[in-house]
Amino acid sequence: MRNGENIRVWSHPWIPRGVTRRPITPRVGNILSRVADFINPSTGQWDRELLQSCFWSEDAAKILAIPVHPG
Repeated sequence: MRNGENIRVWSHPWIPRGVTRRPITPRVGNILSRVADFINPSTGQWDRELLQSCFWSEDAAKILAIPVHPG
């Protein structure tokens, strides 16, 4: 996955699961919209706490299993 800047969390197919490949978690006013918003800029890895606070556990587990590559 590139840096996530151009991948829309709620509308693009990016989670490796099912037909739609979109989150099953309802957006419910969440203002974060890009995959990059969930990557910690200091570590370059997923922000685990943020993911777990914004997504249902099933979505969070699938997302955390996606490798994040530096750069």
